[in-house]
Amino acid sequence: MPAGKKQAAIPSPVLGGSIQVATATVVKLFYRPSGLPFPHQQAMGMLEFSGASQGLKVTNPTPYYITLSSLRVGREQVSLSAATGNTLIAPFGSQVYPRAPHQGKVEWKAINDYGGAEVFYGSVH
Repeated sequence: MPAGKKQAAIPSPVLGGSIQVATATVVKLFYRPSGLPFPHQQAMGMLEFSGASQGLKVTNPTPYYITLSSLRVGREQVSLSAATGNTLIAPFGSQVYPRAPHQGKVEWKAINDYGGAEVFYGSVH
């Protein structure tokens, strides 16, 4: 096949644009005195669940802060949000979840020291 004529390059329109990327990191720093009676991993599984007039009450009977990443009662997922402050349960404190079921089996995921989630099971008493 013989060579053909070269075609002139077709000018393409210049397009402008930009991209923005944002990241957010949350770092929690907890001081743990020596001599605590058991490890944090064990404490995450010791949460207690009870029905209250205001909703589901989750009690932390341990000297550790426990951060929840998910909470399910029966088949219903409980709404958790760091923005509303209902994910962190203080030592010997409690948190009430107003629209959560008051009975049934409970599955929760707690954040460990490495940022991973560990699954635990219990029931509402």
